[in-house]
Amino acid sequence: MPPESKYEGQKVSQNHLSSLMKCILLSADGGTQRGEIAENFYGLERRYCGGYYVEACLRGRQKDDYDRRYRRAQPAISKALKRLEERGLVRLVRFGRYVKEVCLTEKGTLWAQKLGRSGSGNQRE
Repeated sequence: MPPESKYEGQKVSQNHLSSLMKCILLSADGGTQRGEIAENFYGLERRYCGGYYVEACLRGRQKDDYDRRYRRAQPAISKALKRLEERGLVRLVRFGRYVKEVCLTEKGTLWAQKLGRSGSGNQRE
């Protein structure tokens, strides 16, 4: 077994971007709201828009399914935004502790242009 000091300096590649991160970079060119990310990537209608709650006309099983998908999407979006911010690709505009808007940095703009040229899609299949 090799000594543990051998593994201390090794880092995981920071160049990998998930499909959600790519979608965020490609859609946040002029600034995008957090709700638009859930709408574009997961296909979920926005629940809160412009200072008021939007109630989707769903009942029973449809509402339960929507709520479940929405609750699963939010932590994934939060984690992706945090990782993009740590890498210096986006700037998050917060209201209190909640992220309301996502803006690209110069480095993020370069990555978005690179992704746009490579032809990678922004929809999850």
